[in-house]
Amino acid sequence: MHLRDHRLCEIPDSKTPFDDMARPLARTAGDKSMSAYALAGLGSVELKSADFTAARNDLEEALSLRKELGEKDTITGTSVLIAALDIEEGHPAAAEKPAREARDDFEKAHKRDDQVTAAAVLVDALVTEGKNDDALKEVSKATPIAAKSQNLSVHLIFALASARADAASQKIVAAKTILKEALAKATRSSYLGDQLEARLVLEEIEMKSGKSAASRARLEQLQKDAKEKGFNVIANKAAAL
Repeated sequence: MHLRDHRLCEIPDSKTPFDDMARPLARTAGDKSMSAYALAGLGSVELKSADFTAARNDLEEALSLRKELGEKDTITGTSVLIAALDIEEGHPAAAEKPAREARDDFEKAHKRDDQVTAAAVLVDALVTEGKNDDALKEVSKATPIAAKSQNLSVHLIFALASARADAASQKIVAAKTILKEALAKATRSSYLGDQLEARLVLEEIEMKSGKSAASRARLEQLQKDAKEKGFNVIANKAAAL
């Protein structure tokens, strides 16, 4: 999944400028909080770039620093990012428990946007595990909370997870409706990662209904667009369809 523009899960759309800025900050002596912030940002960039080994190293180091500092909310937020990484690495079962715990912790703390983001990661884990009924239940629980958010990024993160859950349960019309709305919003707001991911899920649905020449052409274009912008996770998934 693509976690973007969330205060706990910020992933810039351009890797190099952020990398140039964050790498020195991550190694700044004497400011562990700033180092943890920079490492988490780097891990996020590396996650969407499919550099999973580097992402895990940086996210685990960020988590360790935040535990040392006792920053509860950012500890939980970093755990959500690591859960998202677990899913991308093919270990959704490992992601389920920390995502669920993060969702519950944020709910208790009344941090609604964070709760919805954690719920979206949980939904993705459940869908990837084939637990489609459980995924739909989580979507149902989180939908009223997501609807109250003023954060477009949170809306998009949850919409994409919700659409995947619908598609996995053969609720194709509902999934397509959500995805087309998300794609339009992401395009208007220049949220490139969310645009690319919405396109990917739409094409996943189309390919399951039969590989058409038009769908194949769109996938090839998606792969090219994603790769050019550094979204290698999306490019690799498009290539695999």
